[in-house]
Amino acid sequence: MNFPDWVTLSPGMASSVDVSFRPIKSEYYDDTIEFITTAGNFYIHVVATLPEFGVKMQKYLDFGFSTVKEESVKTFTLRNVGEVDAPFELLSDSPFHVSPTTGVIKPGDKKTIQLHFFPTEASVFVGTVVCKQPQPRPALVMKISGIGKIPHIVASKHMIDYESVLTSQHRTEEVILSNTALVPVSFEIRPHPHDHDTVFHWQTTKGRIPADG
Repeated sequence: MNFPDWVTLSPGMASSVDVSFRPIKSEYYDDTIEFITTAGNFYIHVVATLPEFGVKMQKYLDFGFSTVKEESVKTFTLRNVGEVDAPFELLSDSPFHVSPTTGVIKPGDKKTIQLHFFPTEASVFVGTVVCKQPQPRPALVMKISGIGKIPHIVASKHMIDYESVLTSQHRTEEVILSNTALVPVSFEIRPHPHDHDTVFHWQTTKGRIPADG
C-alpha cells in the first residue's frame, strides 16, 4: 500500500484502496491491514499464495520378462498438477533409458514418456527413473525393474532332403519354428552363402514368435 493518508468520507461516499502483492520468498503469506477511524479501528484479513507447479509420476514400473538383446518399450505419464508451466528433466539407469528426457508440461496437461529396456544378459535388472524439477520442488523417483530371458526356438526339421527333383519341377517343404521360452523372440532366415537364391526360396524370411508360440 502507499503511505497511508487520512481520507474523509462523507455519508454515502466510498473510497478504494489499492493493495499490491510482491512476494520476496516462495512461501504462504497471511497478514492483516489495520484501518484507523475516529469511531475505532478495524482489520481486514489478507492472504496471498504463490502459483504452484509440480509434476506427478507413478512410483513403480515393471517390465516382467523381456527378451535378451531385444528392446522392450513401456510408457508412463507425467502430469502437471500445478497452476503454471512445469519443466522437467528425466534421468534413468542403464539398461533402461527414457524418451524424451526433457520438456515442459502445461497446467492440467500430461506427457507420455517412453521407457526402453534392452537387457544384455539373462539377469534381473533394477534401476530408477528420476524426475528433476526446479527448486523448491523435490525430485521424484520411480523404481523400475525387468528380467532378461533367453529365448529358445525349436525347428520341426533339422534337415530338408528333396531327393531327386526334375528340372523346372517345384517342390515345397514346411518347417515350423516354435518358441518354448517365456518371452517373444524375433527371427530372420538368411540363406547360406553357397546357396542360390534362384534355387532355394523361403516364403517367410523374418518374423516374431510369441512366448510359448
